[in-house]
Formats: sequence, C-alpha cells, structure tokens
Amino acid sequence: YWPIDTALFLDMARHPQQYDITSPLPIENGLEGLLLSGDYVVERSAVNEKQILIAMLIGMERNLTPELLTAYQNNGLSLYQALIMASMVEKEALSPAEMPLIASVFYNRIEANMRFQTDPTLQYAIGYDKGQETWWINPLPAGFDQIDSPYNTYRYEGFPPTPICAPSHNALLAVADPAESDYYFFRAKCDGSGEHNFSRTYDEHLNFACP
Repeated sequence: YWPIDTALFLDMARHPQQYDITSPLPIENGLEGLLLSGDYVVERSAVNEKQILIAMLIGMERNLTPELLTAYQNNGLSLYQALIMASMVEKEALSPAEMPLIASVFYNRIEANMRFQTDPTLQYAIGYDKGQETWWINPLPAGFDQIDSPYNTYRYEGFPPTPICAPSHNALLAVADPAESDYYFFRAKCDGSGEHNFSRTYDEHLNFACP
C-alpha cells in the first residue's frame, strides 16, 4: 500500500501556492521542471504528498549551486529560462555527451533571433496520444508546425512558458557550460543510435534527412 494520492500530488505540483508550498525557486507557474528526479528515502507511515514535493524541491535547490547560478546569469539567462532550456536539452539528447553541443545550438539560435524549433516542446503541447498510446508520437502530424500552443517553438518565438520535464544534472551543467560551436541545426541520425548530426546551414541540415 502506498499512502499517496496521485491526483492530489499532481494538483499540488500544478498549484503549489494554494497548498502553502514555498521555495526560493520560481514556482509561480507550477513545479514542472523544478523537482529533482532521483531516489528519496522516506518514512512510509509519516510521508504525505506535500512532504515529497518539498523534498524534491530541496533536491533541485541543492543541485543549483552558486557556480551554476552565476554561469546562467553570465550566459544571459534567468534561472527559469535556464531550467526551461535544460529541460529541452534533456528531452533532445539521449547521450549526455551531446548535451553541451545541443545547448550551444539553442544559445546560437537565441543570438541569431531564431526560433528554437525543437520537437520536444511540440510533443509536450500535443500531450498523450491515445491512438499510439504514447506521450511521444512518431511521426509528428502533418501541419505540426502550425499547432496553436505557446509550447510550439516552431510557430512562436522565445522560450515556452515552462520547463517540459525535470532536467538532469547533466542538462543543467550543459546549459551552464555549453560547447563552443557555430551550429544552428541538428537532427537525429538515421542509424537508430539516438545521436545527432549537427549543421551550420539549413541546406546542410536538409542533407541529413533520412531516406
């Protein structure tokens, strides 16, 4: 028996201030992306939904060291923007080794006033697909780039409203210390490895399309 009401847990995560949950982290838009994933040891008889959320918030607070916060600021990002970017990096990269390079693409796009145009934010906007029984549909539907959602970074400029997942420590580090590159595009390789080909121009990007 697990004495946790999942519906209540999710409602607390969406509306923390209604449950008197406080944190130095930016929780105004809910706790999406602010809860550190991992293993937590709790007393089964004494635990409740709020205690678990607070423990996960504290985990993220401890993960965001002064060095990371300073790096985000030096990179021109607010903490919340850094968390959003880290969540996008998290969902784009299967390999932690690619995270700094993916982060560099996002920074380069910001510098060039380009939209992020990243699939994971669009998948977040689409949500759960009952037909495919998945949160990650493949292929994306025709006209996907016109879906009217602030999370559609193909259609709308700037950051989506919130993080789209809980970023790992590796993703947080990648946003703090991105690779140096002149890449503006990347797409998954056709070998099923989950790794990416990176491109400087759109024509190069198109040449990496799978047959």
